Amino acid sequence: MIRLLLVLIPLLAFAPNAVKADDMVGTEDIVKALTPRPVMTRGLTLDATTGPAPVRPSIEVKVEFEYDSATLTTAARRQLDALAGALRSDVLLASRFEIAGHTDARGTPTYNQTLSERRAQSVRGYLANQHGIDAVRLTASGWGFTRLKNSRDPFAAENRRVQISNLGQ
Repeated sequence: MIRLLLVLIPLLAFAPNAVKADDMVGTEDIVKALTPRPVMTRGLTLDATTGPAPVRPSIEVKVEFEYDSATLTTAARRQLDALAGALRSDVLLASRFEIAGHTDARGTPTYNQTLSERRAQSVRGYLANQHGIDAVRLTASGWGFTRLKNSRDPFAAENRRVQISNLGQ
């Protein structure tokens, strides 16, 4: 039995579903994700009035809240500290950002819409008040459960998330 445990314990560290301490996205990765990429056109002229809207650079970060509230957890504050570092980087300093809150499908549409808005405002307030990020650069919006990440399982935890998008200058 002891031999089996000695073999299994190291393997558990590499299990794909294991909870990892590095679930937090670092500042450098956030900067990379939110930095606009140049559009390569190969000499074509693009008409801005036609075609699909450009995809904005965005990233989803794990921001946890206390149950049924907009109160940030300690882990959420650590993640937002890294986000603040990215937003203060030279590469992103001139950009504006949308903070979009999302919920799962538990509860009524009205309740979830309000909760997602409160949570997005909580993130915006933390970044502005704790890190001095100009609130003018931050737009908070809530989507309730209208934009599920996992529509096959509307109650999945992955639907409860905060998405940061670069809106440009």
